[in-house]
Amino acid sequence: MESYIEKALARIDAQFIELDIRDHGLAEFSNVSVSKFEKDFKRTVGLTANQYIKKKKIEKARELRQNPDYKQFDIMALIGWNYSERSYREAYKKLAGVSKNAADGSMAFGDVNDFLALSDGRHALDEILLRFILYLQLGTIKKRSPNSVQFVVDIKDTLIQFTPFGLDDKLYFFVFYDVDNDSVHTSTVSTRIGDKKNCYIPNSFQPYLNILNNIYHRNVGELEFDIREAIQNWKEFGISESAPESFLNLIFMGPSMSNLKIEVDAESDFIEATNPLIRKLKEQFRTDITNTLDEDFNLSLQALLKYTDYLDNDDLNNIERFVSDELLRTGAKRFKLKALDLILRVTECPVLQDLELKKYEYEFPRELLKKITSEVDTGKIGNLLREFREAINLCPDNDDYNPTVVLDDLLREV
Repeated sequence: MESYIEKALARIDAQFIELDIRDHGLAEFSNVSVSKFEKDFKRTVGLTANQYIKKKKIEKARELRQNPDYKQFDIMALIGWNYSERSYREAYKKLAGVSKNAADGSMAFGDVNDFLALSDGRHALDEILLRFILYLQLGTIKKRSPNSVQFVVDIKDTLIQFTPFGLDDKLYFFVFYDVDNDSVHTSTVSTRIGDKKNCYIPNSFQPYLNILNNIYHRNVGELEFDIREAIQNWKEFGISESAPESFLNLIFMGPSMSNLKIEVDAESDFIEATNPLIRKLKEQFRTDITNTLDEDFNLSLQALLKYTDYLDNDDLNNIERFVSDELLRTGAKRFKLKALDLILRVTECPVLQDLELKKYEYEFPRELLKKITSEVDTGKIGNLLREFREAINLCPDNDDYNPTVVLDDLLREV
């Protein structure tokens, strides 16, 4: 690796929040031409510098989303996202959860909101543990929003402790529902005894696999499955088939696992037995979102999901039809202001999964929304949405546009 690329990577890792995605100035910092820098960076890292900085910002955004106090605009500001909300939401949908496996090591220690974005393998292991919690009906549920819940499990002196010497007190499962793809995503942290702010965070696969092995050898007949078989390539990890003599042997056994790939066996007895529990969890999420949209927005989730499909496929005729169908369904003459704001927001970026519906914050000025409802005939709102979508599609790829300005310009023409 070129030494100047190493220095550029170090600068990105240390200052990615301050660095602009496009105007990062790394070629000048490295004292080489832009073309040479981009060529060497892409050859070395596999991504352009722009892509790498964007990836780092989105990984940080995923961390910050674990804190329910942060709204989307807060997170955009905290990660230094200087572009449109549309570009943020599209980047998040594409990149969130895609990261290199964490470096080998058994445990990280840090602030409860400061843990790494999940790799695919860690997500799979989190889901297996979640299924175990659901199956044995452990812990309590704390609802946070229509599309996320928090499971809290007392784990002191139990089988499911991550840390050596039994320092874990509680295990927190953050479960998020992706309504666009009808899937759940989980992340896990465990708090230290007597310290609610700090937590232990697994940063390799080994602590998870140790727990699964411990559950298999130490459970008292409550689980009639070999939970390890939920991982298709379990034996590749070199964990002993015999029961560990002590918790310490369990924690430190096994080879380095940072380069091994987790493959979940969807046909294993444990996964098939717990599938109904995951379906039930997703159905509850979907019901909560449906009810919130119906009660607070007077909108149908099913209709909105169809609408996002129309937008993704540039089905302009059905974009217009959506408005008349929804108003006919509800018998309303006009959309509620926040319903209109939500529709415009989705028209700009067809993603529902990251919207905070209970504590909804407007994207467009209310004066502009009132102008639409008072001055635009109901029959022409569908045409306005169509023209808005077409105008957004024509906006430059560099995201240097303001959706409010685009919409206001269209209204002047109406």
